[in-house]
Amino acid sequence: MVKMSKEQDVTILLRNTLGSPSVIPANRIVEFENSLFVGKACFCIRTRSSLPPVCEHFAKKNRNIEVQLQGRFKSVPKGRLYLGAELTKLSTMKLGMILKGIGTILLGTIRRLSHGEVHYDWGDPSVGTRPHLVSTLWNMVDNFIVTEPGDEPPPLGTEINEDNTERKRRKRLRPEKYPALRTDATYTFTFQSMYIDVQKWSAVNFPGLKRVDLHRFWKDSPLNFVLYAVEEGDHSLSSRTDILGFEISPP
Repeated sequence: MVKMSKEQDVTILLRNTLGSPSVIPANRIVEFENSLFVGKACFCIRTRSSLPPVCEHFAKKNRNIEVQLQGRFKSVPKGRLYLGAELTKLSTMKLGMILKGIGTILLGTIRRLSHGEVHYDWGDPSVGTRPHLVSTLWNMVDNFIVTEPGDEPPPLGTEINEDNTERKRRKRLRPEKYPALRTDATYTFTFQSMYIDVQKWSAVNFPGLKRVDLHRFWKDSPLNFVLYAVEEGDHSLSSRTDILGFEISPP
């Protein structure tokens, strides 16, 4: 088992841009563009030594990471949007009885906290699926704000708050009620978690479990926080359209 007692840097790779994937700094706002989306992103990570110039709102929040994404769809993606995490360098997860038991507890907690359609797979190279855990975007994100043309969207790197009544309504939406995406509006959405400590590569704060070293599950495979579209429910790489990915490599 790899022991990591000190705060260490992680590598964040911004994927699915028009150019080659590029390494970006944590806690900084970066611009990006691809064939489907143009906008800005910020990957906030809690640090223990000092607070960065942005993401200072972490000081008062019980969270370890937050993904903030803002921009405009250049064309409307076909199918349903999913947000979550996947392993990019591991074709399948083969776990023993103890680790599978721990994994089942983790998955159960995540499914209880999620409001939408949760989809997970241990990975199957024969059909082209990576190990992943995702949920429908409308129900998954913590904040989802639509800014009309001519209006100013909320600034990234700060606390972003959707109206609480609207948030509750959105998270209860069924797939057939999802609003149609538009190309003229600016979308801002955030996803945050207190359950993963990327600087110590551990799962934390799960009820009934101590800190769990993620190397035990997938060794040194990077973890990709991904947003993609699927038309028919098939989550294989050949059937989905990737919009954005933040690939994090362990320290």
